[in-house]
Amino acid sequence: MSAINAASMYLQSKDADLLKATHHLEIAFDNLSDYRNKFTDAVDEATGICQLWGVEAKFRDTRVARKKRHFDELAEDTR
Repeated sequence: MSAINAASMYLQSKDADLLKATHHLEIAFDNLSDYRNKFTDAVDEATGICQLWGVEAKFRDTRVARKKRHFDELAEDTR
């Protein structure tokens, strides 16, 4: 995440060079791609830390599906 922060801070600076900005963005993209490819390793490491600390490893919370309502409709999925 530090590569993303560095790219963001560089792009916000007043004297940003496009070539250097492109370089910062490429580094950030490569880091995110590596993290995406090794995501299962990160989840395994987090699970190990949770077991070490004695905390439940709960990662997936699904959202409650709600129907889109318009102004004059009655709410049928809630009381």
